[in-house]
Amino acid sequence: MALPAMNNLRISAALAALLVLAPPCLAQTAPDFFGGKTIRLIVGYSARSGFDT
Repeated sequence: MALPAMNNLRISAALAALLVLAPPCLAQTAPDFFGGKTIRLIVGYSARSGFDT
């Protein structure tokens, strides 16, 4: 039977190996992600009324 400290060391070593060997995330740039998309904003109040005053 392994000692509890040895189990913690093995778990820590396994997690460290996973972090080191994991591939990097490939994020898109903002123009690549939002390119060709349309944002439609619908406002329920006219100008100078409600919360605008």
